[in-house]
Amino acid sequence: MKRLYDLLFGDPKAAYARARANTTPADTGIAETLASLDGKDSFHFGSLLNGAPVRLAPDGLGHGLTCGASGSGKSSALSLIIEGFAAVPGHRAEVIDPKGETCIVLAEHAAMTLLRLPQPERETFARRFQVIDVRADAVTPANLFTVPPQMSPALLASLRASAMVNAGEHEFSDLMQHGLFLVFSVAIALQRGVTKKFVRRLLLDDAFRQHTLAPKIHDAALRDSIEHLDDVLPAATRQALVRQFDMHLSTRLGRIWFGLSPAAVARLAPALPDARIVIGNFGPSLLLSPSLARTQAVNRLIDVVTATMVNANPVATLLLIEEIGTIVRHPAVARFLLEGLRTLRWKLLSIVCCAQDPTNAIPKDVLHALLLNMRWLLAFESGREDASILLPYLPPRASEGERKPAFLAEMATLPSQHCYFLRKGLPPLRMKTRDLPDPKTTGKSRDELLDIFYSEIAAHSMVRVADAERLIDEEERDWISGDIPPQSPQNASGPAKDTVRTVDDLFALLGRNKGTGDPP
Repeated sequence: MKRLYDLLFGDPKAAYARARANTTPADTGIAETLASLDGKDSFHFGSLLNGAPVRLAPDGLGHGLTCGASGSGKSSALSLIIEGFAAVPGHRAEVIDPKGETCIVLAEHAAMTLLRLPQPERETFARRFQVIDVRADAVTPANLFTVPPQMSPALLASLRASAMVNAGEHEFSDLMQHGLFLVFSVAIALQRGVTKKFVRRLLLDDAFRQHTLAPKIHDAALRDSIEHLDDVLPAATRQALVRQFDMHLSTRLGRIWFGLSPAAVARLAPALPDARIVIGNFGPSLLLSPSLARTQAVNRLIDVVTATMVNANPVATLLLIEEIGTIVRHPAVARFLLEGLRTLRWKLLSIVCCAQDPTNAIPKDVLHALLLNMRWLLAFESGREDASILLPYLPPRASEGERKPAFLAEMATLPSQHCYFLRKGLPPLRMKTRDLPDPKTTGKSRDELLDIFYSEIAAHSMVRVADAERLIDEEERDWISGDIPPQSPQNASGPAKDTVRTVDDLFALLGRNKGTGDPP
């Protein structure tokens, strides 16, 4: 009977083995998958196990999810995608990396490419990159308090507060979160940076609030909250907020990132109009605490998504977010990202989310929403639970009972760089990603290549720590003496038409402008 079954329907084990090797007949759809991924400006991403090339067309990528264990080849594959996407004229790619591994791979490869170029071409190549990073004596300044067009200052303050809560190691009460919101609201209203002295005077010095800050705030609701802050926030909450900011701003980097006003950033930040790859290294280090690193990673996400929304002339952009689980810890941040995934396709933004163990790192409801919005999945060596998220997208086989254990066992033992590329609705590709150039061919060590990257490429994006601290000290002296310009009208939440005050407003406005050609 079994021989008759095999004759009529085929041996399930043999069919599964053929599928793994991508040697199934053409009618299984492998050729269709390859064709759907290829297209204009495609780049070589890897090959099937039978040697057939796999090419990816940047404009056809869309949103994607990548998972895989440490050392499985995930960072190298992501580097191929970033470089292939940004190689197309008019395209740009950005990496937000809370871990730092992918940034290191990109930095090494950029340094290797630089060394192969003639000296006259190196400056032009270096300016293709914008680097967000920190060194002992240099830092990339962040503009946290400029309000994007048509966004209300209150919404920006809410998002900045959410970023700080997202990075916290403990729960924030509603009162603490409201206090964070008020601190950022005042900084945005007056276009000041946030420093320890600013926080102490705002929260603990009633005379300073009444006579120096409140008269400069145009927004009536915010001014009322500041004038009656003792009633709005209990003393214990205000003291707890002071302690929280003391910890968050205890390092030189924290003081610079939060202490620079928009005017100071404009004076310091280098202009990089030709940058096509933005490398955001937010990996914790001896210089960068984990909580500050997470806060700035979330702030960068907020900046990229909001900039995409308000851009009247969209540019094809690939945003790659490493270790997405650390980004979406706070529900407000998760919702902001998910709305961006759902809404920003027509703004030419493709978002690639990455995780080492998505089922453990990402809240279940967020992971479910991510999977619904993803066009493709790329899975390297993974445990059973993580590999199981691919099962609903695999085509049925003759024996489901045999397919699932075999697939999960295979995923747990995939060699480095081997993966499944799954485009929804099409058969998956069992493949190996292309090798990156070996750094050893340059005769340089990893440390030497990174030194070249920071000295010849990243240096164009960074400023001296001493210069940033000097500007912060100058501005701090001005406002302590009461020399604070009044709030400008554009930083007051007036009743202007279409000003967005919530995340719902923001994406609703974007939806209304979809297809009209009008900027949101």
